[in-house]
Amino acid sequence: MIRIRPVFFLFLGCTSVTASMGPMGPSGDAGSVGAQGVPGPSGDAGPMGLTGIAGPPGDAGPAGPPGPSGDAGPQGPPGPSGDAGADGNSRIYGSGVAGAVVISGDTLWSAFPPPSTQFTDFTVNTGVELTVTSGTVIRCTGTFTNNGTIFVYYGVSGGNRLLQDSDAGALPRVQSPHPGFSLAPAGFGHFGSSATRQYGGSGGSPIYLFAARNLTRPGPWGGGGGGGAYAAGGNGGGSLLVLARTAVVIGGSGIINADGAGPVWGGGGGGGGIVVLASGGSITNSGVISAKGGEGGYSISLTAAGGGGGGGIVHLIAPSITQGTVVVAGGDAGSGAEAVTGNPRYAGGGGGACGGSGGTGGTVYESGTESVGQYAGTSGYSLTTLEDPAFHF
Repeated sequence: MIRIRPVFFLFLGCTSVTASMGPMGPSGDAGSVGAQGVPGPSGDAGPMGLTGIAGPPGDAGPAGPPGPSGDAGPQGPPGPSGDAGADGNSRIYGSGVAGAVVISGDTLWSAFPPPSTQFTDFTVNTGVELTVTSGTVIRCTGTFTNNGTIFVYYGVSGGNRLLQDSDAGALPRVQSPHPGFSLAPAGFGHFGSSATRQYGGSGGSPIYLFAARNLTRPGPWGGGGGGGAYAAGGNGGGSLLVLARTAVVIGGSGIINADGAGPVWGGGGGGGGIVVLASGGSITNSGVISAKGGEGGYSISLTAAGGGGGGGIVHLIAPSITQGTVVVAGGDAGSGAEAVTGNPRYAGGGGGACGGSGGTGGTVYESGTESVGQYAGTSGYSLTTLEDPAFHF
């Protein structure tokens, strides 16, 4: 702390005396710091500095709870109607992808089937034979015409029973007859010594009329196979389905054959097959549609005669139908004129069934003089339905 020396002025009369200042003495030691005073008022804020560089974004926070759904808006006006689609019923007649086809020479679809059976128009010429497999379906966007012969190959096999050797007590190897579309398959005839009576096999049992009328897509099967004897029973007739939008025409020389097969030597005949023809326009048959049962096999010294196969099923479906000649007869029983003298011996096999029942096979009496009791198959079904086939397929 600096000390200030006082200066005294002495006024004496008119004479003035001025005291002079002496030299400054040395500074004393600094005193102790006093207590902090009350802070003064804040000054005005300075100008804002520059914005710093933005830091990296932080992690996303958890999703908040969903808010309440808003009210549905008013329904908008309906849009314009689209163009009408193609008639779904016409699809049963196929796409016509194979175009128009004419069968002008004998043809085996059973061995060499075409890549497609969906035609625009389909024609079999006069004098020509077309063989198709059982289960064939032919579709036409136009007209199906047959002036030749369409043979439907057999659908199922007949039964067979072969001995291991010629001894009376030998065990047979048995292949049962396929039932096809029937309620029961044909039976085998009895086999045994000439000292006893051997009874013929029973015929197959047919399906009922209602089932036959609704059997419009039979697939690969047709009539049942015949029961075997010394030889195999006959094969059952196959199935064929034709769908043509404009028309189905069977000309005067036209034949569709789906008959059951007739075996040899005592087997039963095969049941007749199944033919279904359908058109959105018309069906005209000036030829022959046949699905009859096969004839029973004839007797020889080792076997009695077989029963005939039952008749098949032919069904025509269209708004307009000219039925013409349709054959669904049962097959004849086999001839039993030859004496059965062998030992051992077979009785005849029963016939296969479909729309009609198969006939019973022949019985051999102890005397072995003849084969008796064999029967023909009964007739199948020839059906017509006058309506649009689209409701059946």
